[in-house]
Amino acid sequence: MIQLDVFFTLNELDLPLKKDSAVVIAIDILRAGTTVCKALGSGAKEIIPVCSSEEALNLYNKFDKSDILLCGERNGKKIDGYHLGNSPFEYEPNIVSGKTLILNTTNGSSLFKKLISYPHFYVGAFVNFSFLFEEVVNIFEQKQISLIILACAGQNNRFTFEDVLYCGCFIENLQKKLLGEKFKLNDGARASKELFSIFKNDLLNFVKTTDHSAELIRLNFEKDIDFSFTFDLIPVIPVSNGSNLIIKK
Repeated sequence: MIQLDVFFTLNELDLPLKKDSAVVIAIDILRAGTTVCKALGSGAKEIIPVCSSEEALNLYNKFDKSDILLCGERNGKKIDGYHLGNSPFEYEPNIVSGKTLILNTTNGSSLFKKLISYPHFYVGAFVNFSFLFEEVVNIFEQKQISLIILACAGQNNRFTFEDVLYCGCFIENLQKKLLGEKFKLNDGARASKELFSIFKNDLLNFVKTTDHSAELIRLNFEKDIDFSFTFDLIPVIPVSNGSNLIIKK
């Protein structure tokens, strides 16, 4: 029996005490999870998620300034004094290759930091969908683990369609792939699957009608939404080294 649990916000998370007993996937489609994939795919050495500007600056001051970048946003806009915001288009190889990035965002970075100590932790996005999906399928086919947790960042501790639709897509594909397995879904997982089945044939256009996307469009980030809903653009699997995000080798 495979247990699939979806939690819509950081505040809802119900995590196992035994950290190695679950595959844990963090999801922030718009935009931190997508940006993490882009940054690591562009050669960033590592990404350190933080929860506040104070924490970010304290860390930044401990590093050689030639090797590190302050990255992040508040309410969609780049934080004053930071090198980069939260648009994946900012994270090109000539800017981030070989660098350590401190990531401080409204929603995603706090979620990543909360989960980063879990040994089977991943960042999921549409841009790396199939690459992470195959990794998770391999884990379950080897019968190592029977619990998968899909943890959504949401927006200011509220439900967001884009994260939940990713969960529904992941669940639908996993159930098709592992036909011989029995699944138990919590209510969040069941709702995610149902929502994806309704909107999957017009996913991008539907998402652009939702609250979070409307705010990003107002801030002139519509192209970020288009990018974030393009499957398999970036062949990376972001994982934890215990404290930071790196590419799985």
